Amino acid sequence: MVLDRVLQYNKFLDGLLSKLGVEKVILAGNSFGGFLAWNYAIDRPEKVEKLILIDAAGIKSDSHPLSFTLSMHPLTKKLSHIFTPKFMVTRSLERMYSDKSKIKEGKDDLYFDLLLRNGNRRAFSKVLDYNLNHPNRFSIIGKISAPTLILWGKKDVIFPYQNAYEFQKKILGSTVKVFENAGHIPMEEIPSESLVEVEKFLIQ
Repeated sequence: MVLDRVLQYNKFLDGLLSKLGVEKVILAGNSFGGFLAWNYAIDRPEKVEKLILIDAAGIKSDSHPLSFTLSMHPLTKKLSHIFTPKFMVTRSLERMYSDKSKIKEGKDDLYFDLLLRNGNRRAFSKVLDYNLNHPNRFSIIGKISAPTLILWGKKDVIFPYQNAYEFQKKILGSTVKVFENAGHIPMEEIPSESLVEVEKFLIQ
């Protein structure tokens, strides 16, 4: 169940904040991290002071990258847990940028090393499965009361930029900024431009 998974992540974040002695947060998340962030804002409105969603997951889509399909399909899922060619990671990273020349040297090595950490490939399949194939909570996202900034790369091939406006329709008073020259991870591809928008939002 998606709700069960979300509650597990909420519980983890509650524990982390408690350990750090933090009572309220400005919460930001990209892609699946954005999905977790807006779900936390629904369930813990008293803890989220402001919310920043960057190319956030949570809206159903019928088209997925090849790497997603291989990690979810019953015939290839188990193989993807033990064998992941480096070139697939490199290609996926290049798709997430609108301009692959902006990818810093060694960035694909970092992504590849993180993916190969024990348990990460199995976890990736599970995350995709419940986030893409099961009902989610987007229908109740209007419960979010925290001021919300929605950032999106117009050239995102994972989640189309039109999704930004779907989030805006549901979250009362939210603000959208679409970057013309960015893909799925604008905070990496155009960090300076992204930071300007975040700083403006934080001082409001």
